[in-house]
Amino acid sequence: MSDKIVKVRHAGVSVSIMERSLCFYEGFLGFSRQRRLRRQGEYISRLTGTDNADIDIAILTSLQGEFLELLCFSEKSSGEIHRRPLATPGRAHIAVTVDGLNALYFRGLELGVEFITPPIHSPDGVLVCFCRDPDGLLIELVEPLNTLQATTLSDCITTQA
Repeated sequence: MSDKIVKVRHAGVSVSIMERSLCFYEGFLGFSRQRRLRRQGEYISRLTGTDNADIDIAILTSLQGEFLELLCFSEKSSGEIHRRPLATPGRAHIAVTVDGLNALYFRGLELGVEFITPPIHSPDGVLVCFCRDPDGLLIELVEPLNTLQATTLSDCITTQA
């Protein structure tokens, strides 16, 4: 037995309205729903540190099989934690690899998805941008590219033709 992390099991995101979030994660980002369940009672209340926890849970997977867990608590905390800048300590984001980021970006604009910037070419050889999920969580969209090395800021910004 080891005392080290073996792998990341899943990412979990607390959401305010499950159906709206499922439209975003399934309809826009392309995750597939594996199952949906409800958890309540002493065990889940103790585990989450939430009195009388009642949670609607959706388990989603990417095309490569990574798990994303959406959690919608019946009693929600107030606050705009996800509207804080990424530079805020403790602020989280999820990064996903995509194909066709420019097309996804324009489809997202049509659907009303909030983007921080249009896709930008990174010196690391990827096309990248951030958008927000319906509750404000930052989602980093990354498309690996073969041989791109940006040299100036004007080379980095993708034209919106």
